[in-house]
Amino acid sequence: MMNVATKKQSVSFYFVFSVLCVWCIYTVTTPTFLLKTNPLNGTLKNIVAQVICLKILIVTFATLYYRPTKRLFVLSLGSLAILAVGTYVGFYNLSYALQSIDISTLSLLFGMGLISTILAATNCFKVVTNRLIEMFGKYHFALFVILVLLTYFFSLFINNLTTMLLILPVTLTLADTLKLKATPFIIGQIIASNLGGASSMLGDFPNMLIASKMHIPFHLFIKHMMPICLINLGVMLLYFYRKVDFGDSATTEDKLVQLTLPNASITNSKALNLSILVLITMIGFFMFSRISPGIVALVGAGILLAFSSIDKEEIIARVNYTDLGFFLLLFVLIGGVESSGLLETVSDGVLYVSGGNEFVRLLILMWGASFVTMFFNAGPTTILFLPMFLGVSGLQPHNLIFWALSLGICAGSSGSLNGATAGPVSLTLMEKFYRNDSKTDKREHLTYASYSIIGFPIMYLHLLISTLYVLILYWMSFKY
Repeated sequence: MMNVATKKQSVSFYFVFSVLCVWCIYTVTTPTFLLKTNPLNGTLKNIVAQVICLKILIVTFATLYYRPTKRLFVLSLGSLAILAVGTYVGFYNLSYALQSIDISTLSLLFGMGLISTILAATNCFKVVTNRLIEMFGKYHFALFVILVLLTYFFSLFINNLTTMLLILPVTLTLADTLKLKATPFIIGQIIASNLGGASSMLGDFPNMLIASKMHIPFHLFIKHMMPICLINLGVMLLYFYRKVDFGDSATTEDKLVQLTLPNASITNSKALNLSILVLITMIGFFMFSRISPGIVALVGAGILLAFSSIDKEEIIARVNYTDLGFFLLLFVLIGGVESSGLLETVSDGVLYVSGGNEFVRLLILMWGASFVTMFFNAGPTTILFLPMFLGVSGLQPHNLIFWALSLGICAGSSGSLNGATAGPVSLTLMEKFYRNDSKTDKREHLTYASYSIIGFPIMYLHLLISTLYVLILYWMSFKY
């Protein structure tokens, strides 16, 4: 018999799931587009509207930077403000706001999050992680490499925040057991999760948005993004090997002590096998069909939830709606900014600075997206910059503008602790681990400053390498 709280969770879950399904199907069958021009273009009112939108955008993003825990409340105020101004001036209204919401991306985010939750409930990630730690635990840098590669691999198929939530507790335990600094391990894993997410269309929100909005198939992300992300991953490992101190304070006796990790075993083989089958099938649809990725993700998640013989109430209780609400409100906010003409004005300014050269303009936007991501997170930056990248004409070979956007945001995500959602979450988990374990060596903690000492140089290296890669793709398109 379900209690009241459980019943409310179930009702909320199935309501959200149904709304996403209906809205996603409606959008696909009856496409609508956000108004790109408005009757105010070139008028004094349009200039005033853009100035007001810019102020709302700056205040909202600055508040998000200093109050990340209040992000839903802050975005609600920002979205309502821009909707009110748009309705009053005449460039935006509720109808345009609804059209600005990319429901396919939200559905993809929700569906993949549900699949990740079911996979985590089978304990498969902990089993794999523990086995590798048992094999390589006495070789500290090798252990670091293994954990980084594992984080990268998991992030290819599940969102990087979920990856960090799964692997971080084990990382903290082994660092404590081996008397190593936990900070380098965590920073390396945050950066690896960003690179893994950027390598496919499933691992992070920027690529989900690009894939669903521009209909780019799964295999093109693997073909064009994975090679450069693997190169950047190799550069990161080399940087850690040469520059980072892991604080090895263990004695010879400590190093010979067998690691005592929490016992882990697969809790539901049927759910695990079905999850793998569903994921493989979904990837096939992503690669070879024109069906909306959001619909594919919702159907796959629905099948898994219905037939995996896993405790549905437990899974539904773990579902987090915060990201869904955050990005929905963000679409509304940026939709108003775009409708005011502000993004077009900024894009024209970049074009002027670039001297009219489209490729230089692309590189300016790529580096600009990277530095904005450092302060305002990857999700908001992607929604803000995508329309400006779409304005770069004449650079379509290999979907070059989208690879440049993804790489710029990926580099920025690694530059600061705020760059990706996994950063602040990792900080919170680490503080909780130290607080609850009195035996833990409290010599060092993850802070914004300690992260930036490592993350900022790596961001520059990744940006330089990614810029060279974009240049090579551009050159090859003319050669062949």
